[in-house]
Amino acid sequence: DAAFDNLDDGGSQRGHYLLLCDPLMLEGGDTLCAFSVLEWTSNKIRRKVRSTLSAEGYSMGECVEAVEYVRLLLAEMYDPEFCVKQREEIAARRPAAVVTDARSLYDNLQKENGMVKDRRLRIEMNIIRETENLQVFWIKSEQMLADHLTKEASSEVAEYVQKVSASGKWCLGNDTRAPPSRRGRALEQPQQQRAGEDEDMTTLPVSSYEENDDDKRI
Repeated sequence: DAAFDNLDDGGSQRGHYLLLCDPLMLEGGDTLCAFSVLEWTSNKIRRKVRSTLSAEGYSMGECVEAVEYVRLLLAEMYDPEFCVKQREEIAARRPAAVVTDARSLYDNLQKENGMVKDRRLRIEMNIIRETENLQVFWIKSEQMLADHLTKEASSEVAEYVQKVSASGKWCLGNDTRAPPSRRGRALEQPQQQRAGEDEDMTTLPVSSYEENDDDKRI
């Protein structure tokens, strides 16, 4: 998660949780699946960003770095055939996912040539798209566990995070424990798929903007 331009010096905040979870969670359904927290972090984005989309994109890029590092560690510990020369190939056998509540970021990641003005951000998005065996999921903001790592969360969201932490179970579909949408309208659940994978334009609208991110609360 990220919060654009929320620091006193004009910087932006980012944060993420790194979870080890039941593989069933990566199917994106409503079934609550067990997980363990391996890492959490909340820090200032190192680069000056110009929009919410940029902040979310760079935040996801840092999260992908953490995912790849952990996959390498797991491969070295548990794969008998692990060797240094093939470490990246062997590590990528473990499926992984990144989760965002920024709809414009999710939509742009589904297209090889997403309409993003920031050229540096294009590079970051291409790195995410080209990461092997990595899925990108969109969830509503009220279900984003890392929301409180970047901004002051509402009491309802804080209570939801406490419930998830206490139960040790979460899902990437519709979690009935989450508070109702603050926007007063339900966003259409996008068709979840591997970043960079071709999709039907009639079922997944692609955002062509960067500055007007109506689907992400700052």
